Amino acid sequence: MDPADLPAVPWRNGAGTTRALRHDPAAGWRVSVAAVPGPAPWSPMPGTHRWSCVVAGEGLDLVVDGRAVAAPPATVVSHPGDVAVHGRPRAGPVANLNLVLRRGGGTGRMRVRTAGTRLAWDGGAVALWVLAGDLCVDGAAVGPGRVLLPEGEGVVATVGGGSCVVVEVAVRAPGPVEEQPDVRTGGRR
Repeated sequence: MDPADLPAVPWRNGAGTTRALRHDPAAGWRVSVAAVPGPAPWSPMPGTHRWSCVVAGEGLDLVVDGRAVAAPPATVVSHPGDVAVHGRPRAGPVANLNLVLRRGGGTGRMRVRTAGTRLAWDGGAVALWVLAGDLCVDGAAVGPGRVLLPEGEGVVATVGGGSCVVVEVAVRAPGPVEEQPDVRTGGRR
């Protein structure tokens, strides 16, 4: 799928736009890609946890809950959705892949995988964004800037000559959401 084919919805604060790639309102999660054209505050999302990864552009300089955080391309950043966040693109507009998950609704994870990685999933992967090279699924190649939205279990893909971002969600009984370090503390919440 080409994310550019999806409708762009303005942010609540009007500072950018978002294209929803996939969501499950009942389970409380959403995967989207945001266009960040210039410096802007992120919209607060109380009761959630957020992961993001710059998938196009030169990266972001963030201030997360008063702390400076570098977000170069292909690096995952994770933080609570209710803290103040301000982003400044380093050199022109960026595209930022996002996972937002309601706290207590399950677990989430966003990982960057590199060339030669074989991916097999049990239904937890909800989106794969190709950063560079290609992603081969059942003999078909998915190129850079494209998104694969896996359905079901038993799908196998190989990252060929590049990298991709894998977004995973496991909906379950209430429990910890953060499977990656919180950028404010460097540790888990």
